[in-house]
Amino acid sequence: MSLNLLLFFDSLFILIAHQHRKFLVARLFINFFAIFFLSAEAILFRNGAEYFLFANLIITIIFYTGKGITISISLLTTIAFVLTKIIINSTFYFDAVPFERVVFNITWVILLCILALQYFTFQQLSYQQQIEQKNKELETSNKTKEKLFAVIAHDIRSPIASLKGSMDLLNKEYITPSEFKELSINFTKQIDNLGNNLDNLLIWSQSQMNGITVNARRVSARAIIEEVISVEKHYSSSKNIQLINNSKGEMIWINPEHLKLTLRNLISNAIKFSYKNSLITIDSSVTNTEMTISINDKGIGIPEKFIDGLFKNEFNRTTKGTDDEKGTGLGLKLCKEFMDKNNAEIWVSSQPGIGSTFFVSVPLSK
Repeated sequence: MSLNLLLFFDSLFILIAHQHRKFLVARLFINFFAIFFLSAEAILFRNGAEYFLFANLIITIIFYTGKGITISISLLTTIAFVLTKIIINSTFYFDAVPFERVVFNITWVILLCILALQYFTFQQLSYQQQIEQKNKELETSNKTKEKLFAVIAHDIRSPIASLKGSMDLLNKEYITPSEFKELSINFTKQIDNLGNNLDNLLIWSQSQMNGITVNARRVSARAIIEEVISVEKHYSSSKNIQLINNSKGEMIWINPEHLKLTLRNLISNAIKFSYKNSLITIDSSVTNTEMTISINDKGIGIPEKFIDGLFKNEFNRTTKGTDDEKGTGLGLKLCKEFMDKNNAEIWVSSQPGIGSTFFVSVPLSK
């Protein structure tokens, strides 16, 4: 009875250790307790339990990868078996238990072995599933990086090649300086767009290598929006697009650099996909716990079938802007990643041919 009660507490300890992910501790405890339990059963009741030490030996060899642990437990199991046989064959001071108790004990030991094997099997399957999931994530990540760098390489070469070709024509006097000046307006747009793409690439690369550190603090949403608008003013002016800021001046809790990155991408995208001579409006609404910033454009809009994939990790080549601007599709994924880290949300509502509205919901306090 005492041994069975001890077995109950042993099982309880193993479950607690497993819940706290102390898998090695649980394994070792099972092995050492099995050695003690089986030896004690064999000595006290002479029920043949010592032969089940071989099951413990097999489990040890199968499920441990460390040589030190495997050899130590195997030696301990062997020593326990030999000592048990010596004690059993010497002068014995206890009467043998009834046959029914022997059957019960053997059944209990078999059940224990089955449970231990099931435990280890499920654990190995869990490890295998985790490994397969990580492999899938790595494959997806590698494909994303390959596509991304291919696009970046193409987008870097294109404006530089155009600029170099025009410079060669100017140096060889195939075109006049005034003609080159007209061409340079288009070069400026391409280089500005390339600069934004490279900024996103550098920030994304840094986040992949070092992770994202959130140093949130109280900041003025309107001040950050005004700062971003001043940066994007040159781009919007080139398409004669007016940026209107109707946002409120409440203080919000966020990393200001992360919010700047998000708003810069959203406003830049709004300009990119808006028609010339249109309006982009930045509004905000406030509840007791959060501020929601919205960026509305009157551009080409987004088909519904593409909306779900905008913020996901899968890499998709983006649509060109209304002035043939190119992108990498990385900006919105960065926005999503940075807003998630700041306990903020980002989503979009859009209708093709009418325009899009992107929303960012940010906490007002910590």
